[in-house]
Amino acid sequence: MTEKSLTYIEFDNKDGDDKYFEWMRKNPNGFVLHPFENRKTHDYIFHKSLCPHIADESPNADGSRMFSYKDEPKVCSTNEQGLIEWFNEQKLPMSKVRPCISCSRRHKGQMPAYLSGN
Repeated sequence: MTEKSLTYIEFDNKDGDDKYFEWMRKNPNGFVLHPFENRKTHDYIFHKSLCPHIADESPNADGSRMFSYKDEPKVCSTNEQGLIEWFNEQKLPMSKVRPCISCSRRHKGQMPAYLSGN
């Protein structure tokens, strides 16, 4: 787990799932960047905290959970600016971020306009 100036926090598979899921429960209005594959070649998906796509705590068939099998960190922030800061620090273009379709539908008006097409 890496915390940077209190604007964002990274969770990777070395941290285990518990801290990541605890952060989401404590920050239900937060935001999560979920790597689609890896940060060099694929997109990141922008989710609201507790989105069912990233918050399922039940084990997979192999015993891993939704988070622990990924090699890329999930980046969490209580505000979208924290995620933008992380993206800028990684020198990644914002064009690599796309909104979760489910979150966009469920949280209309709460997703950043530049991601939701507003």
